[in-house]
Amino acid sequence: MLQSAQIPTHISAYKRQMGAEYEKLHPEIQKRFDFSTSNNIAFIGRGVMEEIIKQTLTAIPQYLLNFFKLLSSPRRFPLEMLPAESSKTKESLTEALKFILISYTLIVILGALKNDSDNPMKLLGVVAVSTLIQMSLLVFAIFLAWTIFGSKRQFSDYFIIYSYHFGVTFIIMGIFRLISDGYLKASDQELFNNLAKVNAGTIRFNMEWFSNKNYQITIGIYILGVLVSGTWAMIGWGAYRIMNETKKFRSLGVMWVAGVFSWISIVISFFLTKGITK
Repeated sequence: MLQSAQIPTHISAYKRQMGAEYEKLHPEIQKRFDFSTSNNIAFIGRGVMEEIIKQTLTAIPQYLLNFFKLLSSPRRFPLEMLPAESSKTKESLTEALKFILISYTLIVILGALKNDSDNPMKLLGVVAVSTLIQMSLLVFAIFLAWTIFGSKRQFSDYFIIYSYHFGVTFIIMGIFRLISDGYLKASDQELFNNLAKVNAGTIRFNMEWFSNKNYQITIGIYILGVLVSGTWAMIGWGAYRIMNETKKFRSLGVMWVAGVFSWISIVISFFLTKGITK
């Protein structure tokens, strides 16, 4: 009695995308990429993204130049980076994306460095996801607020300005947070460990810690960072006002609405991050 040939029930993503062209590949290559969730076969690749790393390193000098220009001129510099004509929008967006990509990388590294973790790669991923979600929602909040007040500017213009502002403000906060955590870790290791346990949810916060002088200094450093970055961001808000040719009083109204939307965005990003990184 003849037995029917067993027909594979799975189709790899590569075969599905390539179609008939997949059969033209060498049999060993087909075998290597013939995996899916149904056949319990995995493919692990190892290597170094040399081209991406090289491009990132070559972009750092220009990034640092732009960073310090932006730091000293939070209003004028972002406006100078806006496209002079519609045909140059793609070029301006590319430059903004380069800036935010490097800033984003630094933010993620700072976020990972200020924590002790048994799984640093997981922590790195959590910080990356939360930062990306938060940035996307915040820039939309600003765009929506200005649109409500009658702005006709494109979303890309707000994205370009916010990319530069976001990079600087979050790096400033990251540096101050790193300094405050570093100080507490060096001055009171036990309290530092207890606060880490509070963040992990294993113990409750003790109100008596506020009487600890080292903790008071730590909080003071962090508050200083909030004031510095907040003041800089307030000055930078003028870039949106100038772009929209709006009076200061009207701009304050937009800022208030954007602030409300931003808090909503932060809450949404918190729950989204919790859901994704469970």
